[in-house]
Amino acid sequence: MTGPETIRLRAKKAKSPAHEDTVAIERGSFVRVLRAWRHGILPHELVHAAVEETFGWRGFVRLVAEGLDPEKIGARGAEAETLQAEALTNAYQSELWGLTPASDESLRALVAHELERHGIAVPEMTEERIGCCRRRLSDLSARWEGTAPGEVLEIRLAARGGV
Repeated sequence: MTGPETIRLRAKKAKSPAHEDTVAIERGSFVRVLRAWRHGILPHELVHAAVEETFGWRGFVRLVAEGLDPEKIGARGAEAETLQAEALTNAYQSELWGLTPASDESLRALVAHELERHGIAVPEMTEERIGCCRRRLSDLSARWEGTAPGEVLEIRLAARGGV
């Protein structure tokens, strides 16, 4: 059972390309099922979870688990921490797709570029944390690759950040 202090993510791989992958975000009795992008790599919501877990930030997954409408997250007036988490998630996803090199310098540049548009400061991202998140994403990617169509990959995330 998932308590209020734990978020459970259940990513279900579609049985066929005509179907959609889904990610359920659960906290206590709250459940929100989202359509996941079918883009050949780890579902975006699991990339968010890895970033939030590693950096302790309150981003998309934690906000959805609190009951916020996913469409409103990252919109005007979003907290800096949420936009920072989104920018870093997008940068890691770019690496996973192979669009950008997996280097700390490239990652920081992508994050800075995205945050400049919002006038948000670039957060501290140590080499240790960047590498830790890459290792977590590598593990999740391998697990997702090994998940058969129709099966579920489940992970848990603390409802409150903190590192």
